[in-house]
Amino acid sequence: ATIKPMDQLCGECHQDSVEAARTAPFPHVAAGGGHCVSCHNPHTGEGSGLLRQEPGILCRQCHDPGGASSGQDGRHATHSGFECTTCHQPHGGERPMLFVDDSVQLCGTCHTHEHGVRHPLGEASRDPRTGSPMSCLSCHGIHRADGEMYLFESDQRMHCIGCHKDLVGRET
Repeated sequence: ATIKPMDQLCGECHQDSVEAARTAPFPHVAAGGGHCVSCHNPHTGEGSGLLRQEPGILCRQCHDPGGASSGQDGRHATHSGFECTTCHQPHGGERPMLFVDDSVQLCGTCHTHEHGVRHPLGEASRDPRTGSPMSCLSCHGIHRADGEMYLFESDQRMHCIGCHKDLVGRET
């Protein structure tokens, strides 16, 4: 046992991180709950931040996307080999899924050509399945998709028909 609750003890030196994790609109369960040692070892660790393990291994201990270690088809532990923290805030953040930026902007950082040229995105184009604004994640699963380019459906035409019912019966 520690002499103080973990978030108070860690907060003596890392108050900004602890407070941000505690008050984030979308907290990371471990960080927001004051369980710093779920990810960090206060005595020694891998690289910066005294992490218990390298980020990809550490994050997958809780966040295995249903197949990264199971060998199931279409499962990807990371997107193009990035570390989880390239796209996700480790302590919590302002956006769902702890994204570091709006998903369209975030994906557009690397996918400059695809950024908005393939399909209308944003408030003006609503996903008919959810009513949410279209984003890259409306079609691409990133961590969990069976099709090429991380599409949810391996047959691209069938993927489009999921929303565009008017295409049924048309020849391509």
